[in-house]
Amino acid sequence: MEICRNKNSRKDFIYLEDRPHRKYLLITPSGAIKSLKCDLFEPPSTVNDAYASSSSITESQRTVYRMYIKSTEEELVERVEMYFEELTPQEQRNLLISLQQQL
Repeated sequence: MEICRNKNSRKDFIYLEDRPHRKYLLITPSGAIKSLKCDLFEPPSTVNDAYASSSSITESQRTVYRMYIKSTEEELVERVEMYFEELTPQEQRNLLISLQQQL
């Protein structure tokens, strides 16, 4: 998990991604997902599980973060399945063999 600390309030916001126009997509302490100017925050930093479980990250933030990650993973799986189906049978076999060799 990555966090950005607000320069004024010193509260931690969960960082999701960079957005256009010098903004970050963040989860606020109240659990809202918002695109906010990055000038308002310290740069994103990676935190360990203990910090992510601490009181500086609210339960609302943790819940929204888990939901965001899950929906992102599901969307990725759907895309991979869609692209896989567009491959020829030989391309599918080659891809599967390549993936098995990497495991």
